[in-house]
Amino acid sequence: LFWTVDRRIALTSFNQGYSDMVKRLHGSVPHINTDPKTPRDLFAAEEYHDFWKSKYDEVFAGKTVRFETDRMDQSGERVCNEIYLSPVMDRDGNVVEAFGIGHEVTAERVAEAKVREQSAKLNAIFESSADVMIWGLDREQRITTCNKHFQRVLKQHFGTDIEAGMDIRKAFQSVLPLEEHQDLSKLAEKVFAGTALHHETQLRKNDGSSIWLEFFVSPIKAGGSINEISCLAHDITEK
Repeated sequence: LFWTVDRRIALTSFNQGYSDMVKRLHGSVPHINTDPKTPRDLFAAEEYHDFWKSKYDEVFAGKTVRFETDRMDQSGERVCNEIYLSPVMDRDGNVVEAFGIGHEVTAERVAEAKVREQSAKLNAIFESSADVMIWGLDREQRITTCNKHFQRVLKQHFGTDIEAGMDIRKAFQSVLPLEEHQDLSKLAEKVFAGTALHHETQLRKNDGSSIWLEFFVSPIKAGGSINEISCLAHDITEK
């Protein structure tokens, strides 16, 4: 979309893309108006033109403006446009017109909305798992993410503060024997090779008692490679 307006906010030029978008959104065809005595055409609701006037006011003050619009077209479909407005100056440096460039970004915004929705759902599951500890590990065995229950259990029973970026081996250093550390490292290597595994282990709590955990470790494939694994664990001490 390309167009220009003068200080009346009357259209002085536009291309076919702009014309098609105005018709799609408002059911009207825009018209060029270069007569300074003729008021501009209002092809949309007054509040919509007021919104645009606030943007044009910034441009005529010498600023370049970027913003997005999100509306429904005449058929009820969502339409998102990314807009750039720039001042056009005469030889004396006075802003005489505003030049607009726009392009449709509906597909991108719809996709982003779906990602946000899916992320919100996953996060709700992630954090509402009151009995399941969840965390992720990279190839260096650093924690990439973890839920609050995992942090709570390690703090309560082992006095360890867990956060993303921490080496998981250091986190369990005081509660696991060396042999079990080695077994878990080998288990991680197998999972990074593409095999989901199940494991049970016994941890020593600060009060001297023990807790048994059941682990489910799975590879996370992205772009054909495995650079992260997911770990789920729950308390099976009573079992």
